[in-house]
Amino acid sequence: LEGPGIATSLFRTVYSKSLVHVKAHLSCEVKLPPQDIEGSQKLWSDVDRNAVPKSKIPIFVRASWMDNEKMCGGSALVKRFNKLFQTEFALDMPIDLCMSLFYTMQWAKEMPNLLGIHGMRERLDGLLEAASHPDNQRALPYPGTRELTNPQYTIEERIGMHVQYLAHMGDPSSTDLIKTLHSAGSAPIRMGCAKAALELGDRQLFHYITSSEPVGRMQHYMTKLVVKRKKRDLTEAIPKILDEQYEFGAPLWTRGGKFRLDASTVEGNIDIQRVEGSGSAFKAW
Repeated sequence: LEGPGIATSLFRTVYSKSLVHVKAHLSCEVKLPPQDIEGSQKLWSDVDRNAVPKSKIPIFVRASWMDNEKMCGGSALVKRFNKLFQTEFALDMPIDLCMSLFYTMQWAKEMPNLLGIHGMRERLDGLLEAASHPDNQRALPYPGTRELTNPQYTIEERIGMHVQYLAHMGDPSSTDLIKTLHSAGSAPIRMGCAKAALELGDRQLFHYITSSEPVGRMQHYMTKLVVKRKKRDLTEAIPKILDEQYEFGAPLWTRGGKFRLDASTVEGNIDIQRVEGSGSAFKAW
């Protein structure tokens, strides 16, 4: 994992030597954890695995390539490719790179999820339209409570996750979208807006979202998204710390009981000194 909940891979195409940077984001979830963890585990352990819906783990691909008119067919080839298969590849993108991404999605039977910014906007618009007609929404077969969460995703939860997807893809209108949805959105949408604001690096917007969130579990987990000096600095309307004092959290433990401390933060250095003084094993990263 690279950072909190990010699994990365890097590939290179054979002919154009293009680089394909793949990121699987495990932290886009907007559901709150169940309060009765033991009961939730017992409940779903008795259910057929094929009947339980799987979690949604988005995968983002960022490609880099050298300028080569021959490899992209002078843009006419990629333009025809986009029109034929309803894709959004850049017109100067090498054709072997287009085919590698297209074939991988075809092989995985995930072609509807091969989306660019335009396609992701259309999907989000469809979800917002569905959310505006609650009477037409299909009831979930699994009950969901604060103690036992629902493994399926509601329309509001899908909206909260897709807002983050656009932020990860670099949509220039993401900031305006977050401001619009946060003011009128449900709890999962507000959580998605908070995570999207962090992805955009807009700490002022993130502070506005957390400070305007009602006191409760949702605000508690929003403040857990970053390491802070004091909780009040994220929830009060007037911040009492500087922007550069926000620091992303790092897990303290890894498998085998070894410490994993971030030496680039003030807290990490303090913890490293404390662990060194106690003689415990740790891994700085």
